[in-house]
Amino acid sequence: MKIRMKRWQPEEGKWFYYADRFFDIRFDYWHDFETEKYKFMTDNCFRTKTQAQEFLRRSKKLAMEYHKEIKE
Repeated sequence: MKIRMKRWQPEEGKWFYYADRFFDIRFDYWHDFETEKYKFMTDNCFRTKTQAQEFLRRSKKLAMEYHKEIKE
């Protein structure tokens, strides 16, 4: 059985930060649109810019480690 941690999700009209497809940190206001739900489902929805930056830093590090592992 998998136990999923309850994560923070913005309230309607409140702002949140995320990493866009170009690896830039952006912010938006939550309106429960499909694009915002997708960001939340993919763990790309943060309360602060610092949290989003750390997520991006760790994601890049993990990607580089994987490329070293597969030697590509």
